[in-house]
Amino acid sequence: MVLLEKGLEKIHFAHMALKIFTSKPSDKKLIEAICLGGKDREWATGQLLDQHIFFVKKLSKEFHQPEEWVLDAYTDALMLLLEHVTQGRFRGESKLSTYLYQILFNKCRDLLKKPSTNIVELNEWTENWEASSRTLLKSFIEKEEVTTLHLYLDKIGSTCKNILLDWGYWGYKMEEIAQRVGLENADQAKKKKYKCLQKLREIIEN
Repeated sequence: MVLLEKGLEKIHFAHMALKIFTSKPSDKKLIEAICLGGKDREWATGQLLDQHIFFVKKLSKEFHQPEEWVLDAYTDALMLLLEHVTQGRFRGESKLSTYLYQILFNKCRDLLKKPSTNIVELNEWTENWEASSRTLLKSFIEKEEVTTLHLYLDKIGSTCKNILLDWGYWGYKMEEIAQRVGLENADQAKKKKYKCLQKLREIIEN
């Protein structure tokens, strides 16, 4: 038992040492990965999430709100950051960490000022949607309602959810999406994506 505890202790210290001496990726590398999409964007998102999760505890104290409340806002802020980078709205005038913190701070402040989005407002968004474009998903991201979007995606099934997230968030190509969800080719993935968008739209409108 003592030997086992010592072994676990060594693994723990080795893991901590690895975290200490592993250099963080530069903003340039993160931005390039985000713009490439797919697995590169997922990697960059994971890096940003891990590096700046302490924002949650900090703003929880500042706004006198539970950490779960800030964590929801943090998810919205991170998705909005990805959107700004891919659209070229982030111009590199500040560090990514500073930019993310400002988005999160503003998001938390706005949440305290207004009630959560209701179904009437969501229905209004659907009027100008095009089921075959990323407008559907981006409308949620731009309105900083990523958490709300996930609630609706959960209702259309895991396959549809994965297809729409891979396509709308992570920027995977249709060939890659087909492989990831077990479809034969890109054409099948496109047809499935269209049906998934239709299901999502129907759920939100109803």
